[in-house]
Amino acid sequence: LMALFVATTAFGIIMYLRAFKKYSQRLFLYLTIVSLLHAPTYTLDVISIDYSNNRTEARQPFCSIIGTFVMYLSWLQNLIVLWITGYLFRIVVLRRIIKTKKIEISVMTLFFLVPLPFALIPLITNKYGVSGAWCWIVSKMQKNCTEMDE
Repeated sequence: LMALFVATTAFGIIMYLRAFKKYSQRLFLYLTIVSLLHAPTYTLDVISIDYSNNRTEARQPFCSIIGTFVMYLSWLQNLIVLWITGYLFRIVVLRRIIKTKKIEISVMTLFFLVPLPFALIPLITNKYGVSGAWCWIVSKMQKNCTEMDE
């Protein structure tokens, strides 16, 4: 919940200072918005995991949806951080200015489309389990990620 508070505060400061006129400021605004969406999704992911031995498959659809959102927003956040890093490296180290008006919409569209297959393929193939996005972490001998080794 603290991440939600921090992201909301950062978003409020950006809006109050109107710090979104330059491209670099808008990149951090995009990152803040994704973090604002990411925080409650992670909270729901942690809340939805049943750590007891009385696991039921009734929560499976909810956990699959939360797992999809966690994977999608994680990929999106990582892509935006990668783009910010590359953008700042190009400006600071290489001292080259990028004409951003031409590429901003296409880059952001690309960022929102690239993570979709990585989040939707496990959903379509029913690979998300009751542990959400991290159900695919299993041993070679284990077929069901919801069962624990005794």
